[in-house]
Amino acid sequence: MRGIGLVEVLVVVGILGIGLLGIGTLAAQGTRVMAAAADRYEAVLYAREAVEAIKALRNDSWDEYIEPLQVDTDYYLQQSASGPLRWELTTIDPGPLYGRPQNFVRTIRFERVYRDGNGDPAPVGDEDTHVRRAIIAISWETRGGVRSIESSTYVGDLF
Repeated sequence: MRGIGLVEVLVVVGILGIGLLGIGTLAAQGTRVMAAAADRYEAVLYAREAVEAIKALRNDSWDEYIEPLQVDTDYYLQQSASGPLRWELTTIDPGPLYGRPQNFVRTIRFERVYRDGNGDPAPVGDEDTHVRRAIIAISWETRGGVRSIESSTYVGDLF
């Protein structure tokens, strides 16, 4: 028996085809996972940006920028249209954030903070009028539906 028969060639081609199909599927899945990780990373950056903007507003003037805000109301960050470049909190939705076409939306909601008898934050107790809890929610659209993350921080009248 000399040479390679047609059956052997077809078997080898079939095995190679199945192997290449598996590699292609694995590469496509890896691309989807990397895109999802990149979206989540971008959402985390938007949340961190919001925390820093809230702290900057607090540092500028608690009485002017944080204390008058209504609790349980959605606020949106936007940069001032006039004067020096600074952040503003508004109830008017400015639309999706800049970035890739995932249409990231960022909302900020403030809650009252209560303290128990030991001075620790608690669900009920005496209201601490010099502290607010800020909850930052980032949502975005993907092929698999809407994804979201949420982050919270406490903001106090330190100055």
